[in-house]
Amino acid sequence: MIDPFASVIASGTGTELHDVPEINAQASQEIFDRIEDARWSRDGTGGWKVPSTRCILVLGSAGAGKTHLVDRVRARYGEGKFAVPVLYRPETGADGTLRSVHTALFDALQHKPGIKWTQASLIAGSILAGANGANAELPTSFLNQRESIDEALVNKGIESVRRRSREVWPEYLHRFLKLPFLDGPDAWAHESWLAAREPSEAELARVGEAVRPEGERNGISDADVPRALRTLVAAASTVMPVVIFADQLELLVDADGDAQRIRDHVKLFTTLRDTIPGLVLVQMALEREWLDRIRTHMSKGEQDRLEELVHHLHYPTLDQRRALIQARLDSIPEERREGPFPWPLTPEELSRILAVERRTPRAVLQLCSATVRGQAGPTSAKIAPEAAGKEALPARLDEAYRRYTDEARGQIDLAGQHGRGVDAPLLQDSLRTALGLVAEVQTQPLKLALASAVAFTVRRGEHSVDALLGQHSNGRSFSATVDLLLRALEAKKTMVLIREHDVAIPTSWDKSVKTLAKIQATWPSSFIELGRREVTALLAVQRLLAAVQSQDLLDDAGDPIPTAAARAWLKAKADTPFPALAEQLLATATPAAPAPGPAAPSAPRPGAARPSRKEPAPDAAKTAKPPPVDPSAAMDDLLRRLRVVSIDRLASRLIEAGFEAPRSEVVRVLRGRSDVRWFGETIVAVKESP
Repeated sequence: MIDPFASVIASGTGTELHDVPEINAQASQEIFDRIEDARWSRDGTGGWKVPSTRCILVLGSAGAGKTHLVDRVRARYGEGKFAVPVLYRPETGADGTLRSVHTALFDALQHKPGIKWTQASLIAGSILAGANGANAELPTSFLNQRESIDEALVNKGIESVRRRSREVWPEYLHRFLKLPFLDGPDAWAHESWLAAREPSEAELARVGEAVRPEGERNGISDADVPRALRTLVAAASTVMPVVIFADQLELLVDADGDAQRIRDHVKLFTTLRDTIPGLVLVQMALEREWLDRIRTHMSKGEQDRLEELVHHLHYPTLDQRRALIQARLDSIPEERREGPFPWPLTPEELSRILAVERRTPRAVLQLCSATVRGQAGPTSAKIAPEAAGKEALPARLDEAYRRYTDEARGQIDLAGQHGRGVDAPLLQDSLRTALGLVAEVQTQPLKLALASAVAFTVRRGEHSVDALLGQHSNGRSFSATVDLLLRALEAKKTMVLIREHDVAIPTSWDKSVKTLAKIQATWPSSFIELGRREVTALLAVQRLLAAVQSQDLLDDAGDPIPTAAARAWLKAKADTPFPALAEQLLATATPAAPAPGPAAPSAPRPGAARPSRKEPAPDAAKTAKPPPVDPSAAMDDLLRRLRVVSIDRLASRLIEAGFEAPRSEVVRVLRGRSDVRWFGETIVAVKESP
C-alpha cells in the first residue's frame, strides 16, 4: 500500500515540499518581508545603505511547522535566486560562538541549488561578473565560460564588495572569489580555511599560509572570526541576504537546570544582531519552553532585542487540514493511483481525521499515515487510539533510528571526502548523549588550557576519566593535544584520547607520532579509536534524542514520543556499542609508577607513524619479536583489504604492522606493480582480476 504520509518531518534543507501556503502564512510573510528589507540598496550619494540586522521569534507547539518555514524560504528563494538560509541547531555540539555560526553559514553555501555550482560559487560568480561588466544576475553563464581567473579581476571584485562595506577582509574575500576555479585538494584546502575549520599543514601550504607554532590555532584565528563572518555575509548579501534559522532552541534547556547554554546562546545572538549587519535572524522554539525556561534567563534589554517580532504558530483550520492532505495525495503519480481522491484513504477515514481539531500539521499527516497502515483514526482530539499508538512505538523509533543512521553515514562520508573526520564538538555531543544511556554513567564538559582541545569528563560513582578528542587533521595541533595527554598521564591523571580510526593520524608531524607510540606502549588503554560503526551509532542516537526532546517524533496516535520511552528503547537495543565504550573508558587505570624489571621502550622504533591498536601483554617487552624485513606480503594483504587507499594511509598501516616503510619506498614499490591503478599522485587501487 502506498503511504504518501510516511515522511512528515521537515528537513530544513529541501526546496521541494508539499506546501499549503495558507498555513502559518503570517509568519512566513513576515520573514519574506524582512528578507526584502535586508537587501542592500543605493543611498542616493553613490554609496550603499547598509541594512540593520532584524530578529524574528517563532513560537509554536511541536509539529506546528517551524522547521517547515525554512523549507518554505528555500523553495521561494532557492533554485537560481541564491537564497542563503542557514539552519543552525544547538544540538550540533557547537560551542555557541561566532565561529560555529560562520562554519554553519559556509557549509550552507556548499549547497547546490539544482545545478553543478554551489551557492558559494554562484555568489563569487555574481561578484566577478559584475566587476567584469557582465550581468551579475547570470553568474552561471560567467562561470561556464571561464576555466581560470586573473588577479586583476579578483581585485576588482574585492573592491566592488568593499564599496558596500569597508569592514571587508580582503584576504578572506580573495580566497573566496577564487574558489569556483579550484578543484580537488586545492578546493578542499580553501574550503577548510574559508569555513574557519583548522586546515592541515598540506592545506595551509595550498592556501599559501604559514604553519603557526605548536599550541596556536591554524587557519582563521578567534580574533579574525568576526571579520571573516562580516566578509562572508557582505559577499553573500550582494545577491541575497543571509537568513539564520536557529531551530529547536528548547535543546538549550538542560535537565539539571544549568542555564549556561541558554546564556551563551543569548549572548551569541545579541552579538550577531548588534555587530553583523544585513542578517535576518529567525529563532524557533517550543512555546512553553521559551516562555518558561529560556526567556526567564534574559535581561529586559536582551528580550527587547531578540523578541523584536514575535509570531505564534496556530493549529490549521478544517479547510487547511483538508488542503494539507490533498497536497500529499496529489504527489502520488497518476499511474500509481488506484482510485480517486481521497485514496488510499476512504471518505469515512478522511472525515474522521478532518474532524480532529487542535492538531498540528505534522499530527494530521501522522494520523493519515497510521490509517493507511491499518491503524484506526481518532474521532476527537481527546479520543485517540492510545493503545495502538503505544504498541507501535518501537516500530516508530526503529524507523527514525534507521533514518538518522543513514544521515550519519552521509555526514561521515562528506567529511571523509574532504580528508577530515566528524567535527570534534559534534562528536563530543554525541559521545556524551550516548554515554548518558549507560547505567550510572554521567558526563560533563571539561575546559582545558589548550585552545584547540575538546574534552569532557566521564564519571561513574567515585571513578572518573577525562576524555580528550583528537580529531585534528593539523599535525601541530594534534601534537599539542597528544603532549597534553602525555603530561596528564605522567602526572598520574586519568585521561583518554579518542579519535576516529578512519581519520589518518597526521604523519607529517613526527613528534606526535613518537609521543603517541610512547603512550600506547606505556598506557595502552589511554588511546581509543572509534570505528565507522561506533561513530555512525553515536551520531544517530544524538540526533534521535534531540528530535524526541524537541517533540519532533510522534507515535501513531499523533502524540509526541516521551523522552523516557525513547531512552528506554535505546537502552534495551542490543546492538548499540555504548555500554562497551563506557566500560572501555572507565576501565582505564590511573597511571602508576613503572614496575621493577625490564621496562617498555620509552620511544618507538624509528619511523613509527601509528601504534598498534592491540593492547600488549604485560610481558610484551620481553617476548616481542624483531620486526619483519619483507613488507611485500603485508602490502599485498593491505591492498586486497582496503581496495582503494591513499599512499599516506598505506604507509601508516605498514608501519603499524612493524615495517619501516618511508613514503618514498612505498611509492617506489607501488610504481613497480602491474596490478595497481593510480588516481593522480596520492590514491591507488588494486585492479580487478579478469
